[in-house]
Amino acid sequence: MGIEQLKKLSYMYMMTLDVDRLGVSKTRIFEALKAEGVEGLGTTFANLHLLPVFQKKQAYGRKGFPWSSDICKREVDYRKGICPVAEQLQDKTYLGFQTCMHTMEDHEVDLMIAAFHKVWANLGALK
Repeated sequence: MGIEQLKKLSYMYMMTLDVDRLGVSKTRIFEALKAEGVEGLGTTFANLHLLPVFQKKQAYGRKGFPWSSDICKREVDYRKGICPVAEQLQDKTYLGFQTCMHTMEDHEVDLMIAAFHKVWANLGALK
């Protein structure tokens, strides 16, 4: 699949790192890729349930609507731990590339691929 096809499919290319198997944290891998000139990588995204609107249970006004209204007929809990897969991605395993923010020529894609190959070939040095 070429970069033009990839751009049409998604604005993010998302990767899940098996950091236990790799023996290196996503932060170290991210830093190494950045050092190799790979731009547009991200290690985080929004876990919606952890955003202030849900943690404070206050979306509209000062009284906590909709959680304080008659339409909410149950207690809702948004504590960390209720979305373990999303939280694991955020905390430990997610690495993404923002495809929509970059127009890349084929040679630039080749350079990015070479950077990934170099980092993967030298994971032991990142430990």
